[in-house]
Amino acid sequence: MIDRRRFLTAMGLSAGSLVLPSLSGRVRGALGDPPRRLIVLVSQHGGWMPTWAMNPAGLPTDAVWEQDLNPLAAEDFSPSLAPLHPWRSRTVAIEGLSMVSGDVDPAGVLRHEIGQIHTLTGNEVEMVSGLPIGKSPSIDQLIANHVSRPDRLRSIELSVGDQSPVVNYRDRMQPLLGESRMPVAHERLFGLVNGGSSGSDVQREQGTLLDRVQGRYEALGAQLSAEDRHKLDVHRDLVRDLSLQIDGLMNTSCAVPEVSAGDDYSAEWTAAATMLTSAMSCDVVRVATINLDTVPAAQLGIAGEDIHDAYAHELARSELAVQVMTDYYAYHSAQVAELLGLLDGIPEGDGTMLDHTLVLWTSELADGVHGFDRMPVLLFGGQAWTTGRYLHYPSDTPYEAWVWDGVRRPSAGRPHQRLLSSVMRAFGVPDPQTGGDWSAMPIRELPGAAGATIDCTGVLDELFAGVSP
Repeated sequence: MIDRRRFLTAMGLSAGSLVLPSLSGRVRGALGDPPRRLIVLVSQHGGWMPTWAMNPAGLPTDAVWEQDLNPLAAEDFSPSLAPLHPWRSRTVAIEGLSMVSGDVDPAGVLRHEIGQIHTLTGNEVEMVSGLPIGKSPSIDQLIANHVSRPDRLRSIELSVGDQSPVVNYRDRMQPLLGESRMPVAHERLFGLVNGGSSGSDVQREQGTLLDRVQGRYEALGAQLSAEDRHKLDVHRDLVRDLSLQIDGLMNTSCAVPEVSAGDDYSAEWTAAATMLTSAMSCDVVRVATINLDTVPAAQLGIAGEDIHDAYAHELARSELAVQVMTDYYAYHSAQVAELLGLLDGIPEGDGTMLDHTLVLWTSELADGVHGFDRMPVLLFGGQAWTTGRYLHYPSDTPYEAWVWDGVRRPSAGRPHQRLLSSVMRAFGVPDPQTGGDWSAMPIRELPGAAGATIDCTGVLDELFAGVSP
């Protein structure tokens, strides 16, 4: 038998990209209908709420309220979000969520590491041989179980920058590394389409290799006991699923974009966004994550400085740091606007690809000084809820949120698990226990201040039904 790990490596596909119909949930989206898609963007160092938040009507900060983004002029947008003003009708901005679960996590590791795991899993860190790792799947993978096609890539995880951390988990202790080499990502996405004409010689021989493996199964099976034959059959099913994926991709027609390795952060982003939009337009993949590493200082016109230490950590003490990190977030906002333009430029059904693609932009921290309270969250496109809205939640969760200067705030924002559950419900992912609407992430409650209990279940109801100021 061929060693499975070497076999999959030779195929050019990681285990996280394989779709296994026998292990997945029901598939949504009939052939001929525009598929539902998810793109998750995770940036580093969060935002800075004083230059991110918007409240042009002067509404009270201690209440839940909603602001209509559509009539706002460009000058009404905050400096951090200004590049997204042209996309305000397709945006839901959410202020007032908190990663309380990260604050109380007992792992005792860096807050960056805690946040990178909690952000998309909604669960605490598991320590393995001294290393922090996720103990449950991230929402992108749970949604991929539900919407991906068995004859296409299950998901794709891309990274922009040199050392993007892991934020995606296939399952407990199964991290998915983001691919930062754009030519390699190009081959993963397009190497098998159009009959494999865009791929390497190894990829073009994949079908033949699978045929040979299938023959080995038949020859070996007759020599095994019933128990060992069952194990072999399970393995054969996995290979059969892989074969189905390869055949489907080989029979996919797609206009393949050219891409280069890129010589800077901006070029890498454009390559990733362009490839992903093209691949999704051909239904090569329906779920993707782009993990954005720290923007190099040179991209912001700052020479010889380290963004992390020189500016992100100094937000609470330096006006210059505030300006730099505001520009930093606005830089990402311009990148997101570029992605939205690519998606909106492709007609699909009665609208465009953006109408059928939910883009979630979040971060592993709420701010560069390692806070978890008042996370910056934006949602774009999709058809799950009305867009063109700014939702504000007050800090009314009974938890004393940690801040950089050691002074704890008396209360925190709403648990971010409700955001994750909202996205899961938007895609119709069933609750694994009840089979009904998705109800909760793994962490269902947390200890609060003065003996209170923080309820992390349910969704952000205001996303699905508007509220009045």
